[in-house]
Amino acid sequence: MAEQAQVKSVEALEALRSAFIQYQAKARRAVDMALDEATRTRQWIEGDRRLHWEGQIRYWGRALDRARAELMTVRLSAMVDRSARHEEAVRQAERGLSHAQEKLKIVRRWAKDFETATGPHLRRLESVREHLMHHLPKAIAWLHQAEITLEAYAESRYSTLTSPPSDAGASVQDVPPPAHTNI
Repeated sequence: MAEQAQVKSVEALEALRSAFIQYQAKARRAVDMALDEATRTRQWIEGDRRLHWEGQIRYWGRALDRARAELMTVRLSAMVDRSARHEEAVRQAERGLSHAQEKLKIVRRWAKDFETATGPHLRRLESVREHLMHHLPKAIAWLHQAEITLEAYAESRYSTLTSPPSDAGASVQDVPPPAHTNI
């Protein structure tokens, strides 16, 4: 006679399934938050920061033009005492423009390097999201079906102590395994 299964706790499968459901919810939120943060960062670099420093370049360019024009006016009017102050204003505008141009170069480099730096990690996160959305639900469904099958088996096995289980009842082997998952 073939050995009979010793089904002692179908609740353990329920607990495992429940833990998978909780894990799935928490993990999906975490993955979604990470992907959203990466998107916001990309937009901040490519949009906000680029626009900010382009605006600063325009601002300091206009300030430099004004300072040079004022310096030229002062020099032409032979106001030597005011010339030093206007020369300092020109140097300050040049420094501001140079600083803004350097920052824009950095932002452009960040924008270009962002995909290289984050791309592999984001692709892995997308893969995790794919597992959480498609493969884990299949495993959870398989566990639920195994629970149902084992409960039916246990009921038929222990309903009558004198009669052996019928061959018509479902067995654990009847439950198809979940699709291949790498969780």
